[in-house]
Amino acid sequence: MCGHDTSGKPRGGAIAVLNSSMTSPQTCGWCAELTFHTPGRPGSPLATHARLTSVGGEDLTDFTKTSVLIHESGDFTRCAEDCGLFRSFDFQSAVLVDGGLALEMELPHPMEIQVGDNGIIGRRVSMRRTSGDASMSSRELPTAEGIVGFNFLAKA
Repeated sequence: MCGHDTSGKPRGGAIAVLNSSMTSPQTCGWCAELTFHTPGRPGSPLATHARLTSVGGEDLTDFTKTSVLIHESGDFTRCAEDCGLFRSFDFQSAVLVDGGLALEMELPHPMEIQVGDNGIIGRRVSMRRTSGDASMSSRELPTAEGIVGFNFLAKA
């Protein structure tokens, strides 16, 4: 990265770059960043907040109906359903920030920023969006997937 980073994006913690799920033609080309961080403490080993930022600048208002699943495994050679469930949360209590370009929320439980044990680094993440269609109200549609990695800003 050249120059100074003046964005409001959280640094430190963890990040998953999410891309459209292979099984989700309705979100073809959609890309987002899901960050896990503790505000004001970029070096914290725990994340207390999550932020979803659309890379393409799409309106995220409807994403409050989105569930995030963190899987036991990071194996993309298997179906997400076969990767086990480590943690999950939804963006129902999230608020729009950065002029509506991001959703941010406090996590129900802090998450460890480490590899292995109770850490989230290296785990697969799936987003599931609940359909707004009343006839499909109980169905969750796969939206995007990625792998959680470290999100540290290198010191100059």
